[in-house]
Formats: sequence, C-alpha cells, structure tokens
Amino acid sequence: YNSGPVQMINYDVVIWNTGYDTVGTLTGDDRNNIGKYLTDQSSNRSITGSLWMLGQNYLSDTGVPAFASTYLHLSPTTFSPNTFSNSSPLQGNPAHVVASNWSNPAKFINMTERIAGQSQRHVLTRIAPALSMFNGTTGSAAVSYENVALQSRVVTFGWDFGLVEDVSVQTDLAYALILGLGNIPEKNLVDFAEGFIPLLKYAK
Repeated sequence: YNSGPVQMINYDVVIWNTGYDTVGTLTGDDRNNIGKYLTDQSSNRSITGSLWMLGQNYLSDTGVPAFASTYLHLSPTTFSPNTFSNSSPLQGNPAHVVASNWSNPAKFINMTERIAGQSQRHVLTRIAPALSMFNGTTGSAAVSYENVALQSRVVTFGWDFGLVEDVSVQTDLAYALILGLGNIPEKNLVDFAEGFIPLLKYAK
C-alpha cells in the first residue's frame, strides 16, 4: 500500500484482477493493503482510492468472504459454475449511473466461454447501500459501492472479464467503469504483480 517500488497510495484507481486462480487469490497482505487503500486517510489523504475488483474464483477463497463483506459490501456469495452464456446476457440496472447504458434489451451484454471452465462465476448479494449494476438470469453479476465521505468507489465483478463476447463492448464497459470510479481524464498505466494489477493515475 505505501511501501515498495510501486505504491498503491500514489494512485487514484486500482484494477485488481485475480485471474483464474482458486487458492491464494487474495493473501492476508493483499486484503490488508486493499483495505488501507480504500479507507486510510493518513498522509493528508482526504480522498481515498477507488477499486475495480474482478476475477473468477476469489470470492470463495480463504479469508476473502469477511474481506468482501467489509470492503466490497457483499454478503456471503454462492459459487455458481457454468452460468454465463449468450442465453443469459448481462442486463444493466436502469437505475445505475454506469450500467444503465446496457439496460435496453438491444444492448444487453452477451457472454461467451473461450476457455473450458471460464464461465464460472459468483452470484453477488449486495449489502445496502451498495447497488446492483448487472443481473444475469439469477442474482447480481456486478455490484458497486460509494463511500461519499471518502469519495471512494468500489466495483466488484465475480467473473472473468474475458467472458464479454464483443471486444468493443469490453472496451466501452471498461472505459465507463473507469470514468465512474474516478472520472479520470487521462490514463497512465503501470502493470505489476505478475501482470494482474494495472493502476490508473490522474493526470495531475
């Protein structure tokens, strides 16, 4: 969070992707650093960081459910393998400022499995005041939370982003999420930790 060659404290938005791992997806140090990043107001930080958390299996990993409850504002989730396909597209919540763009049936987001087992996901149950962003045929597929006092935002996907079938839709969705998280006018990317954590920083 605030040590090492690349420090999260220096960045406004973190995208943390756990990939396909099923164990060790978020270590105790990872969870501690993310928690500090989202809440710590030391070093004259009146505004804390914002997070886009995604990956296929992390929400049921050891120690993660309690972390998800505290920082992602999710109640214990249900692991539901093989539920994403073109027959169950993502449906945007019309009441959500970002996801409403995909609330029209003509713009629902088709999902496709490119690798065997890739369609595994978690159904998310939000803890109010967190909001559902996208729904599949069962439960919420994405949840967002905003801490108004800290101006910190969190978006959680319980599935692999590569499931989005259309690459142009991937681009549009990622861009909309980044703007929603931080309203960033210019993006400077730093990729580290085995390529799983791109960071985005305001143009100062």
